[in-house]
Amino acid sequence: MWWFGGGFDLTPYYGFEEDAVHWHRTARDLCLPFGEEVYPRYKKMV
Repeated sequence: MWWFGGGFDLTPYYGFEEDAVHWHRTARDLCLPFGEEVYPRYKKMV
């Protein structure tokens, strides 16, 4: 049996605004090649 774990989330113990801004910008940039509507759609799910 194989297990590939991991995720793409931001779960800080202590929240820092600059970390959240950086995470969301990176997420947006990663989603952009798949269409401009992808990131806003996923952002609404959280």
